[in-house]
Order: sequence, then structure tokens, then C-alpha cells
Amino acid sequence: GGMTELIEGTDGRKMSSSWGNVINITDEPNDMFGKVMSIRDELIGKYFTACTRVAMEEVEEILKSHPKEAKMRLALEITKIYHGEDEARKAQDNFENTFAKGGVPEDIYTVEVPTGTELADIFIANGMLSSKSEFTRLNKEGAIKEMENGVYRIGKHRFLKIIFK
Repeated sequence: GGMTELIEGTDGRKMSSSWGNVINITDEPNDMFGKVMSIRDELIGKYFTACTRVAMEEVEEILKSHPKEAKMRLALEITKIYHGEDEARKAQDNFENTFAKGGVPEDIYTVEVPTGTELADIFIANGMLSSKSEFTRLNKEGAIKEMENGVYRIGKHRFLKIIFK
């Protein structure tokens, strides 16, 4: 049947496209999978009951496992509904390859730069961004994040490790 309870967005607020917390049924499999993986742990059960056809008893079992495992299963189920089993499995593999290593891919691109070099310049010089205005905009949106060990994430899937000399 239809969505009876209005599902909360991935961060617990009501779905709204301006929050970037919405899973769109038109999303590519990889995006859909990744968005489901970003939901808050306490919402996993709600998403299972509202968005998938998994039986309640099974959901209860799944929720007893590690939140990351439960989310993997949830992401697979939701992606499967809109894209089919094959695409969903591919999206899962892609997600695991990209993020399983603590959120940072193995073969990360590393650059060495003199201490004091501006981040914007480093990203532009390495083809990650096209301009300072793009850097400013993405930074404002929180799309540029410093991970661990000098690794920066730009958007969802671009990584750069910066070593200041």
C-alpha cells in the first residue's frame, strides 16, 4: 500500500529536498544506496517497516545486528525495490569498496605541498575543483570535509590526501 506514515528524512527531520536528506526514487542505485547508509541509526527500523517488504520478525532480528550491517541490508532492500536485485548488489559492492575502509578508499591520490598552501589552490591544481568560487560554495554547503590523516573528501566520492611539507 501507500506510504502510511510520513517517513522522516535521513537525519530524523521531515523529508524536504532542501535538506539533502531525501531518498528520491529516481536516484541512481549508488546514490540511493549511499543515502540509505547515511541515515541515523535510530531510524533504521522505521525505514524497514515503511519502505521495504521485509517481514516484521525478520526486521527485529536484523535490528539486533550492528547498525552498519542493518543499514547495509536496508540499503540493499530499498535499492532492490527501485532498481532490481542485480543493480542493488552492484551498488552494495561499490559502497563497500569506496567506504568500507573507514570511509576512505585504498588507492587515494596523495599530494605534497608547501605548508601554508591554500586548500582551494591545492584542489584546483589537482583537478578536483574548477575554481575558487566552486570551493567557496562547496565549503559553505559542508561538502568539503577533512577526514583523518590529512585526507579531504570533496562531495561524495572525491578524495585527496594532502601532505604539508
